[in-house]
Amino acid sequence: MVVSCTIDIPQETKLLIEHETSSLFELHPEYVWLEPNHYCIPLYTWQDVSVDLIEKLQQKITDVLFEQSAFTLYGLQYKVKISDHIDIVLEFQADRHYRTLAQAISEFFGEQKTSNAPPMLLLARYKVPSKQQYTHLKNKLSKLVTNTEIAVHHVSLQKVTDFGHGVKTYEHVGSVSLHHTP
Repeated sequence: MVVSCTIDIPQETKLLIEHETSSLFELHPEYVWLEPNHYCIPLYTWQDVSVDLIEKLQQKITDVLFEQSAFTLYGLQYKVKISDHIDIVLEFQADRHYRTLAQAISEFFGEQKTSNAPPMLLLARYKVPSKQQYTHLKNKLSKLVTNTEIAVHHVSLQKVTDFGHGVKTYEHVGSVSLHHTP
């Protein structure tokens, strides 16, 4: 099974994001919208993990994150990313704690490249629109304001299932607490 180490989104934050994006959801029901109960920010993904290795994986992550402190992520903006499809995402402010956390996990599990990409939460996916539709969507997103704040006290292990169009669902299988600083 595919397993991902993620940052969970608290229920009250999910509701806030739903409220902030409700007008966009109503205007674009044709997009593949991720269910709010599957919102999370992926840190690292393993492609082939057997069920009996989940506990060992969780222990390894506990060891790697032993000195990692709890931190807070602050929503920055809603934006559209484009490749062979478009993604509507909520981008969070770049945070050194987040980068340290993501880097510690990826380096321990063999990936030496580091990314300076800010944390992002996928909200919706759709085929690439025309240039005019894309510009219109970008303008709509630029007008959305976010007051999102996520206190990160733990990371979760989630079983990942692809439900189509590259959008994934997540099912909790474990978690690791971060060190709480006074």
